[in-house]
Amino acid sequence: MRIHCLGGGLVGSFVTRKLHEAGFEVHLYDVVERTTPAYFHLEDATKADHSLADLLVNMVPGSIGHDVLKTLHQKGHRIVDLSFSETTPDQLPDGPGVVLWDVGIAPGLSNMLVALAHRELGHLDKVSIKVGGNPAKPDEAWSYMAPFSPHDVIAEYTR
Repeated sequence: MRIHCLGGGLVGSFVTRKLHEAGFEVHLYDVVERTTPAYFHLEDATKADHSLADLLVNMVPGSIGHDVLKTLHQKGHRIVDLSFSETTPDQLPDGPGVVLWDVGIAPGLSNMLVALAHRELGHLDKVSIKVGGNPAKPDEAWSYMAPFSPHDVIAEYTR
């Protein structure tokens, strides 16, 4: 499967690396030079040729990511959208593409993994998904990093 990853920031670089490690043919598109194990393309994702891609993963942040989503959806691509924006799915114009909307690492992917566990294991008494927060013991390597802009974090909790 050929996957085109759009945006190589904090989330995008992680997802790109994991998909590459899983054995997929991965191409990363960004407007900033990135170090990646994937094939790298220094260009605007909306202008790139994605005709040979089986799937696009949009990780361009916020309102810019939503603009990327709208453009590529109109071109008929299959898109997994990780680029949280305050826009809701009903505001996306009709188009020939297919969008798996607003999928994040957590809670998005974590919810899918819970559904898979339920399907394979049966009834679950309790599920607890803990996402983010400040570290109990900050260290020099990680400490606290905000992977989203403050505007997008506020929008996530108010939309």
